[in-house]
Amino acid sequence: MSIMRLKQKTTLKAFSIPEVLLSMFVLSIGLVTIVAVMAGSLRHSYDTSELIVATGLAQEGVELIRNARDSGFTLGSGRGFDYFSDTNKYCRARYNSSQTANIDCFSNPDPANRYYLQYSGGLYGHFNATKERYSRFIYVDYDATNKTA
Repeated sequence: MSIMRLKQKTTLKAFSIPEVLLSMFVLSIGLVTIVAVMAGSLRHSYDTSELIVATGLAQEGVELIRNARDSGFTLGSGRGFDYFSDTNKYCRARYNSSQTANIDCFSNPDPANRYYLQYSGGLYGHFNATKERYSRFIYVDYDATNKTA
């Protein structure tokens, strides 16, 4: 007796090209969205850190000016603005000078090089004339006859 083998017809299951293209499209949209959110978050973090540094430098400038103003009182003159001139009203405050000499004042601001702060040794200061990201100057206007602000 002969045994006949019947071949069964097998069908292979696979994804069609449109299904593959659609899944690749959905996956790429998801990945692009994730990358865009991460880039936006990094940019926001960088901007926030820049704002914190700028705010700290502005606060330091105000404190340096207050210290220079108050040094006139502590030296016994009774006038806190002895170190300011009525003609030189554009000043820069430096943390690395003595209390009475930490203010350089000029008759007009020179934005080309005079007020840029450079980061060196963990601190910002007026070290050279190179343009940097931050600049700071204080405009001092007071009544020269009474020496009051």
